[in-house]
Amino acid sequence: MAYEVKLHPKVVKFLDSLQQSQRERCRAALNTLYRLRVGDYRFEYFVENSIVWVVKAFSRGVDY
Repeated sequence: MAYEVKLHPKVVKFLDSLQQSQRERCRAALNTLYRLRVGDYRFEYFVENSIVWVVKAFSRGVDY
């Protein structure tokens, strides 16, 4: 199962403004880490093969 990550033009502009090393680190993370919003709660997760690993759960506003 393949996933495609699409970036909003404003995100691309922001990434282009970063230094090369920071940009590569951010782009690598974008390919693996996702955030799910459920009301006032947020969940960060990644997909490995057919397994979804939830790595962080927090209230809105805590990690922003």
